[in-house]
Amino acid sequence: MFASSRGAASCTSSTSFDSTGSRELRAAGCKVVSVADGFDLDGAAADVVIAVMAWAASMERLALGERIAAARKRVEAAGGRWGRPTRVPALLATRIRMAREAGDSIRELAARFKVPRSTVAAVLSEKGPYSAVTGAAKKPTKKGTRAR
Repeated sequence: MFASSRGAASCTSSTSFDSTGSRELRAAGCKVVSVADGFDLDGAAADVVIAVMAWAASMERLALGERIAAARKRVEAAGGRWGRPTRVPALLATRIRMAREAGDSIRELAARFKVPRSTVAAVLSEKGPYSAVTGAAKKPTKKGTRAR
């Protein structure tokens, strides 16, 4: 949040800006303050301080990416799966596919197994996290419905 002698509404609010942005804010009558770091951003050295802070943020972003990549490799090397956990375990996914083969609709399956229809559709599509389950038969077509 930026404060101004003319009120906060007259100044642009932003979470990231460069020295040009700070000059524009000061020209509009705003005082730029680093609340978290306590740096004085009002003066001759303001552009240098902002440039150093931007560089440090860029370096931290690169380091974060490297840490995430290393963690992903470690998890996958241990046989784990990276990403959001599945809502439906493999055994339940198999039961959903078997019930679909018996002719139940997606809506009936969702109600019976207490999962959203979109999750049932994802299981039946055998894409994404549900593609790893092997031995699943292709989706049968029910009378009056079309194959997808």
